[in-house]
Amino acid sequence: MQQMKLQKKYFELIKSGKKTIELRLFDDKRRLLKIGDEIEFSCVDNPQNKIFAKIINLYQAADFASLCQRIDYSRAGFTSKEDLIQTLENFYPLSQQQKYGVIGIELECCL
Repeated sequence: MQQMKLQKKYFELIKSGKKTIELRLFDDKRRLLKIGDEIEFSCVDNPQNKIFAKIINLYQAADFASLCQRIDYSRAGFTSKEDLIQTLENFYPLSQQQKYGVIGIELECCL
């Protein structure tokens, strides 16, 4: 089971069911993900606070702008495509997106 950390805002959105797609770089760790796998999410502010989710779909793209053509930004916890792209570029600069690609992990929460 993979483990991922989330900022409190995004942790709470997944926990509430409002965020059903988690966005990450498609790095070596994420390349191991498969539909049906489970992920343990922990809150950065309180690592003992955990939720579990099952992967029900994976969306790969070259960068987050391209990924926005394939997913509904609101299901990823954002108010607009521009908000998604700008926020994710703060976490993952465009150079990293171009190096690894990106992935949208569609989740079924909370196991």
